[in-house]
Amino acid sequence: MWILFYKTTSFLAKILPRKVALFITDRLAEGAYFVSFKRARPIALKNLRFALRGLRDEGDVKFLILHQFRQFAWFIYDFLLLPYLDGQKLRGMYELIGFSRVVEALKDGRGIIILTGHLGNWELGASALANENIPVTAVSMPHATETVTRFFYGTRLSKGVNSVSVQKAVRIGLKVLRANECLAILGDRDFTGTGVPVDFLGGRTVFPIGPMRLAAKTGATICPAFSVRTRDGRYRIYFEDPYKVREHGDGTPDLDGALKKWSLVLGKYVRLYPTQWFRFDNVWQSTRG
Repeated sequence: MWILFYKTTSFLAKILPRKVALFITDRLAEGAYFVSFKRARPIALKNLRFALRGLRDEGDVKFLILHQFRQFAWFIYDFLLLPYLDGQKLRGMYELIGFSRVVEALKDGRGIIILTGHLGNWELGASALANENIPVTAVSMPHATETVTRFFYGTRLSKGVNSVSVQKAVRIGLKVLRANECLAILGDRDFTGTGVPVDFLGGRTVFPIGPMRLAAKTGATICPAFSVRTRDGRYRIYFEDPYKVREHGDGTPDLDGALKKWSLVLGKYVRLYPTQWFRFDNVWQSTRG
């Protein structure tokens, strides 16, 4: 069923004018909000309520949730549109901010880990890097069926982005970094059950520690990055200050310190772009709805 949905939507993205496609996307998002995602709504509300406490009142947060669903629908549309964009058209969809940090980090020769979250359009962000001639391999979770997984892999590959499953991320990731290439990782959700607790926006959650371990093992640079959608439908791709995993006095890697840096940067972007943060699961297990 899902593969039919994705292929149909991809075909419509190809043949329909962008304004018409986005109008239909809005209506689908509203339908999903009111019908299909009844369980996700209260969880999304709880997450934003906690993340934005002190910044937004209750009524404002409730209003944001519908816009969050619209943003998520736009993200899917723009991802499915990727195979039909040549390099010039794709470049017209984004602006790179701080990209020189990536270029400089690669001069070190040890690769770079682009660490992002379920915020904005991480798929387009990876495609933009490949479009700028930066070799990119994206770590991703397999989908419910092999057919859908292959569809997503093929969509990424159409823009020059390689994919590797979480299960093979360590082995392939080491090769990518040692080849002085870019490894793109979603670092805000623990899919493997091997993550560690971390302070995040004033609460305790669990983030994956794998990116920090890979960086420590290879000497790779970590660069937080986010591709956020603007009002005109284009994207600004921000590359934050890169850093390496430091060592404790005894020579062991300071993984917790590296994870804390990531948590602080991600928290800043969640508060700046709350409707583009697509976490529809319980982030802080101890918070109450």
